[in-house]
Amino acid sequence: MYVQSRVNVMSDRMALMDLYECTLGVRWHNSLHWTSERSSRHWFGVTVDVAGRVRGLDLSGNLLQGSIHDCKSFGRLTHLESLCLESNGIQGPIPSSIGTLTSLLELNLSWNQLEGEIGRLESHADGRHPNAALSTCRQYSSLVV
Repeated sequence: MYVQSRVNVMSDRMALMDLYECTLGVRWHNSLHWTSERSSRHWFGVTVDVAGRVRGLDLSGNLLQGSIHDCKSFGRLTHLESLCLESNGIQGPIPSSIGTLTSLLELNLSWNQLEGEIGRLESHADGRHPNAALSTCRQYSSLVV
């Protein structure tokens, strides 16, 4: 069990590092510990559960640039419940893998230059519904939902 948990934590870490590379992390306003060997629980904007799995990512207003479409590993963040990337300089298509995040409850991509479809955000088995900030996205990008 421990080995599988370690593999999952490493998969999450690789997905985060992919995001860092795709959005020019060296230029972020705050990238504290992102390229260190420290646990991702210490990385700026990252929230993890007791097992070390990524549950939240809030990099709002952090000068992210580039395209998240090139970040093919978003789908690996299977425990991600909250993704907040608003008020950055992210451009281009929204990765389809965001729509496959089955634990996602909150999504805010507003105030970027994103376009395309998020995909279908499903209700969860326990009855919770995703709270996506889509109305704001529609006002400030070419987002189609």
